[in-house]
Order: sequence, then C-alpha cells, then structure tokens
Amino acid sequence: MARKAPEEAKAHQLVKQCPQAIVAYSEEYPSIPSTVTGEGWDIEQNSATFGYAYWRGYIDLSGFRNQDLTLFTQAIDIQKSYMSRNDGAPTSLPVVKELDVISTRRLTTAEITALGTAPGYLGNTVDLQNVIYGLRRTLVENLQIPKEYQTADVETWGSGNATAMDKLHWTRIIEFTIVGPAANLYIYPTNLLVAALTMKEKDLVWMERMRRSYVLQEANL
Repeated sequence: MARKAPEEAKAHQLVKQCPQAIVAYSEEYPSIPSTVTGEGWDIEQNSATFGYAYWRGYIDLSGFRNQDLTLFTQAIDIQKSYMSRNDGAPTSLPVVKELDVISTRRLTTAEITALGTAPGYLGNTVDLQNVIYGLRRTLVENLQIPKEYQTADVETWGSGNATAMDKLHWTRIIEFTIVGPAANLYIYPTNLLVAALTMKEKDLVWMERMRRSYVLQEANL
C-alpha cells in the first residue's frame, strides 16, 4: 500500500523516569562484590578501585512507527531530583561520572563499560549516528560539605539525528572511582523530557532512513 504524502509536523512531549539507585561498595571485592539496589539497575566492577552502575530504559515509539512517522528531537532535558552523595569517609569515593545517553538502539553491557570511551566516540562500538544525545557530568567530593558532591565538568555530545525506530533508548551510566573504605553511593531519581516533532517524510527519504537505522543497529550488535 502506498504511503500518504508528507504532512505537517506534530509536536509531542515524551517523558521517562529513572528510579533511585544505591551502590554499596565492598572493600572485600572481588571475594565480596559490590552491589546496587534499585529497579532495573545493574553493576560491573572492573577492579578494586573502579566500577559502573547502569540502568537501561526506553520510550515506546511504536505508535509513531506504525504510522510510518519519523521523530525529530527538538530539545532534551535531564532532570535530577538531588545531587548524588555518599555516606563514606572523606575522599572514599572522590570522583563520580554520570552519563545519560539517548540512542536509537539498546546499548550492550560491553559498550556501557568500555573504559575511557563513551558511546558515540571512536573506540566504542556505538556509532555516533546511533547517539541522538549524550550528557556527562563529572562530580567531585565537596571537601567543605562532607559526603556531598559538586559539579566539576559538564559535556554534551550526539548527532541529533531523526529516528524512525520503534524505541528511543535511555541509558544512565554511573562511573565511580574508589579510594577509601566501604561506602554507599546514592543516585537519586532522574527524569527525561524530550520535546519532539513527528512527520511523514517522502517515501525515498523515509526508506533510506530506515535502511541506515537497521544497518547501523546490526553492524554494532
């Protein structure tokens, strides 16, 4: 059946929420591993001094996909209820990096925990075209307020590409550097808001977008 002619764009606000996580770092790693609690959260610890906690969710776009609509993101907002904190001794968890990646496909554990290479950069198997938006915050312990963090650096990246896939994936990655004794790291609830437009593209444009999306997805999995 032939698709309808291109039509005017329609505005949408898409929302997803990520629950709180508590990372319990164990000084006895690896004999007693560190753990994370929180719905949907997982943990990987590369060594006694470095680890990752991560959460993967998505916004369902199948309703748009079934209508052959393309989604164009206009603005993305990551809302944190509170700054992360820990209950350990001073400098026990001195550096925490929080990454939020909005992508056209689900990230694998290996891609999430690729040391020193964020998704969408050379060295990671996630192509930049798959990353619509990325946000990284580097937090360092606030020596004036024990157990609290302050922001040392904020960076954004991403292609901003439109997508015709049936899901918009959101991955939260928490990288934690360990120096001192055992501690709990608290990651508070976070919201994702996406302002977007949907519209029908011309047949050839839409078909080529779909082809590229699936080629990139298959090539990197």
